[in-house]
Amino acid sequence: MKPFFSVIIPTYNRRPLLERAVKSVLNQSFKDFELIVVDDGSSDGSFEWLKTQRFLKSYRIENAGVSKARNFGVKQAKGPWVCFLDSDDEWHPNKLQKQYEFMQDNTFELIHSGERWVRNGKFVNPMKKHLEFSEDFYIDSLYRCRISPSTVVVDKTLYLSMGGFKEDYSVCEDYDLWLRILSQQEVGYIPEALITKYGGHADQLSRKFHSMDLY
Repeated sequence: MKPFFSVIIPTYNRRPLLERAVKSVLNQSFKDFELIVVDDGSSDGSFEWLKTQRFLKSYRIENAGVSKARNFGVKQAKGPWVCFLDSDDEWHPNKLQKQYEFMQDNTFELIHSGERWVRNGKFVNPMKKHLEFSEDFYIDSLYRCRISPSTVVVDKTLYLSMGGFKEDYSVCEDYDLWLRILSQQEVGYIPEALITKYGGHADQLSRKFHSMDLY
């Protein structure tokens, strides 16, 4: 029997953070999902740890970036709906349940949610410009990425029809995909924070690339 959701976690040299991310998926109150973790050529023992874990499928690919890892994961997915979780983020226990319930009353093919921010171990309140919903969401999204990959649930057919994430983009591969989808249709939004997004660590892309939304 096919799962309802296929959850994709791409990872590269983040074993301690990866364990937290995996646990947050396995602790979901909604259980009709499969968990797929794609190791992007880690050298820190991440894949060796993954092979010891039950209740997930793990794959190792040659290091090629997060887009390649996510696209590879989707190719393995059995479910009609695909979710993404960055390996440095964490889902709240009711994340999938809340999105499943939302889907019963709506026909959106992409749904995202609010998020809680933690930077350098401290909670941070998002500024107004970072709020994820507005009446002119597509127009506002042209100036700033408004959707976090770790909050997303997307119809796999839509994802594949859009060609997935562009693998030649070193950054903003998610922003590009969301804009392509937003140019064609509205997306659903749950204002409740369903994930915790962690920042401040050294390998975070936003620390490596300045002003990424202008990329």
